[in-house]
This record gives sequence, C-alpha cells and structure tokens, in this order.
Amino acid sequence: MSILRKNSGGKDHPEIQGNWEERGVIGIRVEIIGDSLTVLWRGGPVLETRFKAEEGEDGALSLKLDKNGLRYKGAANDYATVTGITYRDEKLTFEEHFPITGPSVTVLSKTENNRYGNYEIRNDLIKGLEGTWTDGSGYNELVFKDDTMTVNGKKIRFVVLKPCWSANREYIIRDADPSKELPYGLSAIRIEGDTLVSSILVCDAPSIPLTFRRK
Repeated sequence: MSILRKNSGGKDHPEIQGNWEERGVIGIRVEIIGDSLTVLWRGGPVLETRFKAEEGEDGALSLKLDKNGLRYKGAANDYATVTGITYRDEKLTFEEHFPITGPSVTVLSKTENNRYGNYEIRNDLIKGLEGTWTDGSGYNELVFKDDTMTVNGKKIRFVVLKPCWSANREYIIRDADPSKELPYGLSAIRIEGDTLVSSILVCDAPSIPLTFRRK
C-alpha cells in the first residue's frame, strides 16, 4: 500500500492535464483542465467536479474528487459512483461501482481526440449548407439556417466534421451534442459534392439510402 505524502492541486501536475480515453472504445472519457475534471460517457458529461491530487511514495497520483456520483443529464439519481482515479506510468486508471453489477476498472490513455472522436471541427463550412434540401420523395427534408438543422420539422444544432485520418475532402454532419445521434434514425450525413448522403437505420433490415439535393 502506498503512503500518501503530498496533497496538491491538479494544475500542479501537467502530466495529467488533457483528455483521456480507452483506446479503440467509445465509452468513458476524462477531461482535466487545471483543478477541474469532467467525466463523459459516450460523449455526454456525467460528472463535473474539482479535485486534488495526492502523491504516494510509489509515485502514483491519486485524484481525490469533490463529487463522485455519475449521473446522466436530466436523470434524478446517480447510476454509478467513482471509487478511484489513479495516474501512473502515463495511464489513468478509472474505477467505478455500479449498484447492480459491482466494481469496474477502465485504463485510459492520453488522447488528442475531441468529444466527437478523431475529427477536425469544420464549422466554417456551415454557411455553404444554408437552404432547403430534399430527397425528392416528398417525405424527407433538411433545412439549414446558421448552425441549426431542421430534420422533417425537428430542429437540432449541428456541426461539420472532417475525419483526421483521411487525406480526402470528406465531411460529415452530425448533432452538435456528441452524445446524440441524428433524429428519426438518420445516420451521419456525408457531404458529397452537391449532394448530402445519409441513410435511415432499420432494425433487422437493410438501411434505407437517402440522397438530398438543394431545393
């Protein structure tokens, strides 16, 4: 067992500052700025708190949170509790406890990904989307105005993203809230020249392809 020897603020430890995720998994994300820490689950914040860092004799840092309850936005109760966050050997070990399934441990690594993943945010392209787009069926319509997209009458804020791993001019449109999918089962919308391409996801059946053109 390590012996705690020093209690300090998070801003005193540049090695833990930044964003942390599990490699190859869209799940837990931890963002640390100064003495503030945010835990996200699939892009949605479930805990925002301040913390202190306690350094042990073994060199590990134990992050002591002011609050430790994990709660979805709009929920009345916590769904889990953070029982420990430890930094050691360039890894962040995230421990939590669920009322039904019990303890869980996830090892996180430093990442350059933003909340959308490995994408560059390209909202400079929003202006070029303004107007009404239709798939010609008379049923599906997209209307863009500033950073708002209306999908068959439902308004959402949106972002334009470019995959960082692609050298091509590829862009996608998705909900500005990283924790949300587009409404009505729409997949992320791809900008392909003068068309917008998407599909409607259908359970136990092939997806329905959609191609939108400016009206």
